[in-house]
Parts: sequence; C-alpha cells; structure tokens
Amino acid sequence: MQTVGANLLELTSEAAFVVVLSQALVLFIFSSSSLSGLMVRIGLPAIPLVPVSSTQVVVGAVIGIGLYKGVRNINMKVLGSIASGWITTPVAAGLLSFILLFFVKNLFGIDVGHSVSPSVGITGELNVAQIIKYSIIILLVITAIYLVYLLLAEKKKTDSLNKKYY
Repeated sequence: MQTVGANLLELTSEAAFVVVLSQALVLFIFSSSSLSGLMVRIGLPAIPLVPVSSTQVVVGAVIGIGLYKGVRNINMKVLGSIASGWITTPVAAGLLSFILLFFVKNLFGIDVGHSVSPSVGITGELNVAQIIKYSIIILLVITAIYLVYLLLAEKKKTDSLNKKYY
C-alpha cells in the first residue's frame, strides 16, 4: 500500500478514492456473469469473465492518475520494480510447483498428472512435453538475464553513490 500510494505517485485523498472506485468497478465488470449475460441479451458482445488481479487494477488506476497529472510525476523506478515482480512471481511459482511436483512424484511415488512422452512425433513436430521443457528453459534464461541486469544496475548505483562521498 505504501509503495503504490506514496512511492509510485503521491496521491491525494480524492485521488485515492478514485483509485478504489476504479478498482471496484473493474473487478465487478470482469467478474459479473449477470452483467455479461445482460450485454448478450441486449445484443452487445459478452464481457470476458477473466480473473483480474486487484493489485494490478490498483497500479493501473494510479498510473492513470499519474498520466492525468503528467507522466513525470510517476516514479518509473518503482513502476519498474512492480512490473519485475509481476514477471518474476509467476515464473518463480511455476518453477517451484514444478520442482515440488517432481519430488512428490519421485520421492513418494504419487502420480501427480498425466505423463507425456518426451519424444518427437512421427511427423517430426514437437510434442507438449518438449514445448513445456523448452518454454521453461527460455523463461529461466530470460529471468536470469533480467536478474543480472538488476544486480548490475544496483551495483552501478551503489558505485556512483560511493564516488560522491569519497
């Protein structure tokens, strides 16, 4: 709350009210099957019922207020760290669940799903297991590159601060 409400953009109480109202409306619109059904009955396209993260809605609303006030008011560094969390969190959760399911299957002998043959099909196309394997490898490489970038940026920042004081 502190990061979004004060560090990302300084919010007045009125702006915070707009953020909360926007969050409520967006969550209602994208989770209301009755509203989607009403749209279809009156001849409009159905609203897609999708899982919506309330945190992402709040950050989007704060960014909208920042755009209204002027882009320079948005703390891009904080926005970048929030976005990196949105990228690394699902990747980390996926990897952790993969590792845990691997141990559950191999240590305890519990079948945790359907096994897929890791071979290439007759037509030479990749099967699902290989696609998943390569996707995980690509995500790991991208995450590793991004983490190295973050570490180097932090080191550069620390080095420049140290040079100021010496």
